Amino acid sequence: MTPMNDATKRQVQAAHPNMSTWLSANAGSGKTRVLTDRVARLLLQGVSPENILCLTYTKAAATEMQNRLFERLGGWAMQPDDALRQALAEMGVDDIIDDHALRQARTLFAKAIEAPGGLKIQTIHSFCGAVLRQFPREAGVSPQFVAIDERVISQLCREILEMLASDADALAAISDLVDISGDQNLIDIVQAVLAKRDTFSQPHDPRDIFQKFGLPDVLDPLADIQAHFGVDDLKLIRDLTHILLTKGSGKDETAGKNLQSITQMDTNALEICENVFLTGPGAKNPLSPKIDNFPKKDTRAGPAAALMDDLNDLMLRVHNYYDRRRAIASARQTVVLQRFAQVFLQRYAHEKQLRGWLDFEDLILKTRDLLNTPAVAECVLYRLDGGIDHI
Repeated sequence: MTPMNDATKRQVQAAHPNMSTWLSANAGSGKTRVLTDRVARLLLQGVSPENILCLTYTKAAATEMQNRLFERLGGWAMQPDDALRQALAEMGVDDIIDDHALRQARTLFAKAIEAPGGLKIQTIHSFCGAVLRQFPREAGVSPQFVAIDERVISQLCREILEMLASDADALAAISDLVDISGDQNLIDIVQAVLAKRDTFSQPHDPRDIFQKFGLPDVLDPLADIQAHFGVDDLKLIRDLTHILLTKGSGKDETAGKNLQSITQMDTNALEICENVFLTGPGAKNPLSPKIDNFPKKDTRAGPAAALMDDLNDLMLRVHNYYDRRRAIASARQTVVLQRFAQVFLQRYAHEKQLRGWLDFEDLILKTRDLLNTPAVAECVLYRLDGGIDHI
């Protein structure tokens, strides 16, 4: 038998059926092999196939695991003694592999095929759906609920967005979300909200959100910028822009063209100033003010000389305000997203309830809640324990 390397030893250890194991590994590193080996070793110990439950996240993974397990067991049924002994040893079977053990291994394929109800290899969503159908009243779901897939969810989300766009009370929440979303697809945002619905399930006071970003209270971005940067700063930028466009060249002229679009001190103006007055993210000292280093030396010493003290001061203030501006923007985006999520999730839950639908996340969350409800959890777990020895 070839000596095991460290990775194989860890796989064998994780597949030991008498251990409760949590493992984390990259794609292609052998997770499915470990699960397959674990089930095979349980069968070798005499555990009935119908008492083993294997849960995966996708149908493809469930199919892959079932195929691998049947391939493994089917191969054992046909292998000669020496080859079968080696296969069992490589899998980590450390008991005495005598003729009885070999005969037992060769019967497992037939036992798995003939198991009542077949091998229980299913998705987590399928398992949760089965539990909820056993205990619909306790879980608070319709006994005839329909589990909907991603295609139906996506269509429902589009319909709800159209409904909200026609609702005067909800329109503001959508409009604010569109304002902050930029190029991001609205459906993608909705899908992200659905994936984190537990996080958005309870409303949050905007003041608390702003305070979490280190801000004293809810701040309007434009009002705060104009409280820190006034008309004198705007005049300085205009005077500098004129010099850069008429006297400058190269990078100075490019900077002038960027500054030229500033008409008032707002978020857009601050972003332009940051790009022009601060070093880039790849610089030795990123996002540092270009004090006495912008514009070019000839321009600083010549036509822009009279502006340099005020310009250095402005660049320093832009630098000092950078973190605050981003904190305000992030806090405002969080408030807007929270407000939209509250409106959307309420409508989403209502529309699903009308149709008797549960999505994949509902299946998991409602099963989790069912198993954590003191009044019924023990009964549910007792019923599950009656048919499952290993998960």
